Amino acid sequence: MFGTNWQPIFIKRRRLLLIAGLCCTILLVASILVAALWNNPANPLYQAKAEAGQGYWHTNGAQILDAYNRPVRIAGINWFGLETPSYSPHGLGNRSYQSMLEQIKSLGYNTLRLPYSNQLFDQGSTPSGIDYTKNPDLQGLTGLQVMDKVIGYASKIGLRIILDQHRPDAGAQSALWYTSAYPESRWISDWQMLANHYKNNPMVIGADLHNEPHAPACWGCGDRSLDWRLAAERAGNAILAVNPNWLIFVEGVDCYGPGGTTNVSECYWWGG
Repeated sequence: MFGTNWQPIFIKRRRLLLIAGLCCTILLVASILVAALWNNPANPLYQAKAEAGQGYWHTNGAQILDAYNRPVRIAGINWFGLETPSYSPHGLGNRSYQSMLEQIKSLGYNTLRLPYSNQLFDQGSTPSGIDYTKNPDLQGLTGLQVMDKVIGYASKIGLRIILDQHRPDAGAQSALWYTSAYPESRWISDWQMLANHYKNNPMVIGADLHNEPHAPACWGCGDRSLDWRLAAERAGNAILAVNPNWLIFVEGVDCYGPGGTTNVSECYWWGG
């Protein structure tokens, strides 16, 4: 019925199908391996195509580098409010925090400096000045939870965050990093809390230890209660013990004389 040559023809066809199937399998495996290699962060080709600024940032001399040792430039803007008695970023009575952050991103900034006061984390420091029809997901939140929302959305759209201890209490700027109501121990413990709280978010890149320290704060005078150089070292080491991936930003003092004295005739700006 099939003739005398049907069996060899059938065997040849089966071999061809097996070979074709094997080739398809090899091509599929090869494409998966190539894709995995291409998208492997350890691959130099991936690093070349990835946008600069990936991963945690670090320093090398005078340069700030990304996780692949490529130079990055901080183009930052402040968003005040969390450090004030409203315990919320200013402007949320008129707009949503998402639209504010999107505008910041659209203007070419890549970093948000977010000031806070230590008083923000006290029980009873209730956020206010927020239009909850525009920001419904902020209703009923604590100051830290509002900070979480802002940082979460900023991270999502590609903005990095520097946290800034702007003042100990919400009332006014202080020359020193502590007050009688908010001692140095509280300053450091709040920094450690934040470092741990955001340690798994590479978009939160560091800590500005204290905004605009000025006289009687000194640099190198040796007085533990006034020497900002020593205090910054204590706080920086405590933060890095919790989160070694953060950058530590240390502002200068306004007056500097021999031995760190602030008793000099000419001074500069606070934090200079």
